[in-house]
Amino acid sequence: MTLPSLILALACSKGDTAAPPADPLSWSVLERGPYNAGYRAWDVTYVDPNGDSRTIPLGVWYPTEDTEGEDVVWMGIFQGDDALGDAAAAPAVHPGGYPVLAYSHGYQGWGATSHDLMSFAASHGWVAVAPDHLGNTLLDTPESLPAIHYLHRPLDMQASLDALEALPSDDPLAAADTSRVLMSGHSFGCYTSWAMAGAAYDADAVAARCAPEDLACEEAEASGLLSGALADPRVVATIPMAGGLDRSFFGDAGHAAVGGPFLFLTGTEDEVGLTEQFDTYTGVDRTWVEIEGGCHQAFALGGCSGIDTDVAYGIVDAYALAFGRAHVLGDTTAEVVDVVTGAVEVSPLARYTHADP
Repeated sequence: MTLPSLILALACSKGDTAAPPADPLSWSVLERGPYNAGYRAWDVTYVDPNGDSRTIPLGVWYPTEDTEGEDVVWMGIFQGDDALGDAAAAPAVHPGGYPVLAYSHGYQGWGATSHDLMSFAASHGWVAVAPDHLGNTLLDTPESLPAIHYLHRPLDMQASLDALEALPSDDPLAAADTSRVLMSGHSFGCYTSWAMAGAAYDADAVAARCAPEDLACEEAEASGLLSGALADPRVVATIPMAGGLDRSFFGDAGHAAVGGPFLFLTGTEDEVGLTEQFDTYTGVDRTWVEIEGGCHQAFALGGCSGIDTDVAYGIVDAYALAFGRAHVLGDTTAEVVDVVTGAVEVSPLARYTHADP
């Protein structure tokens, strides 16, 4: 598919749906799927390592055949035009239930910052979950983040997956398969992604960060970072977007403990240090796609001056879905293999690099 036809396909109206074919792995990753994106939100509560009860808003995208739904507004400000609020969920079309994409937003963001990727996944029959990391959203970020927030982020994601598992059996979304999750994160969400994938916190690095002149960690917070409890074995593949590894927590070797492959998505107009870091991730099955003209928001809100937003979204959507289908669903269809291995050029604006473990 040429880039213009890719853009046209992705620009289709959210009302343009048809009965899906029987095999969801036959749907092209270069095009929006046959479903619209439904959206639901509810609060999730858990107890953090300090013994405090924490309640966070959770947003969930899912496939629907409805063409109308309630208005969706994020953070009480932003209109979610590519999602249908409280629409009826289409039955899970994948044999194991709805595959799951989990997403962690960036600094001063919110769960729906990468809404295009979430609705794209839903159009292909996936469920996508994204909490608001309260204490670091657009509306409530303090001058400096407390130590507990570095635990809250991965714990928010774990609680979000737990919330899917806790749905009553008569809820259609209870068919979400959380046993094999595709984890993604934008910017600061890359930290969350590494933690969820199992990166090992370095004791000396954590001690330095927990010093009184830095994070001033409580005992439970320092212990929590080093406990290994922030890793989630449900995560089998990871997509950090617009970010690398925070060595001030994970040190020089923490990356080696991760499970599953990584797909890094960055832009040429956004220096995030991956040029220096990528080759140091020894032992990790890793792929890097750099988007020509992509800025920091090419993977979230869009609006880059160097690339059209729909073009950037199309590149991100195609690589992310192919990566997820390959590593979450074991998809070996020709198109997915070609995209994941770089055998096909999704866009002349995307530079592909792969390194084996």
